[in-house]
Amino acid sequence: TEAEILGALNEGQRLFCFLTLAIEDTLTLPVGSAFEYDMPNGSGVSSWTVCLSVTRADGFRLRPSRLQDFAALRKDWQNWVGTPERYATLGFGALFLAPHGADTLSVRYARGPVPMVIGGQAPEIPEEYHPNLISYALPRIRCFKEGAQQLSRVANDLDDFLGACQQYAAFMRQRSLDQRYDRTPFELT
Repeated sequence: TEAEILGALNEGQRLFCFLTLAIEDTLTLPVGSAFEYDMPNGSGVSSWTVCLSVTRADGFRLRPSRLQDFAALRKDWQNWVGTPERYATLGFGALFLAPHGADTLSVRYARGPVPMVIGGQAPEIPEEYHPNLISYALPRIRCFKEGAQQLSRVANDLDDFLGACQQYAAFMRQRSLDQRYDRTPFELT
C-alpha cells in the first residue's frame, strides 16, 4: 500500500540521516540555573540525534567532556555556578553543562528528517541520494511481505543503499573535521 511504501521510505531516510549525520540544525538555548537539559523534549527539538558543537554568546566554544571529567574537576559539579566552559552528552539527548549559569548557547546538532506524509513529498536528504531510498525500501517491503527468503534476491539493493550511506558519511566526516565539530559520522567500512 502507499502507506507501507511511505513508511519504508521514511525509515530509509531516518537510517540514512542516522548513519551520515546528513541534516544539521542550530538551536539557541537560553540556560539558567539548571545543569541538565533534555534536548529532544525540553528544547522543542523533536528529532535530535547528536550534539556537534556548543558555543557561548561571546563566541567561546565549550569543550566536549564526559560526566566523569566534570566529577574529576569538582566533586560537587552539579552545584558549580559560573559561565559554561564544558558540556557533556548522555544517550540521545541529555546535555550537561559545567559550570552552569545564565548564558545563551548556540547548539549545533544533527537531527533526523521530517517524515514524508504524502506521496510526492521530497525527502530532506540530498537529491542525488533520493534513488537510494528506493534501494532501501524495496528490500524492506519485500522481506516484510514475502519473508526473509527474498533477502538474497534484493541484497544488491540493500548494498547500494549502504554504499550510498558510506559515501555520504565520508563526505560528512570530512566536513565535520573542517568545521571542527566535536562529533563525526560513524565509520561504515
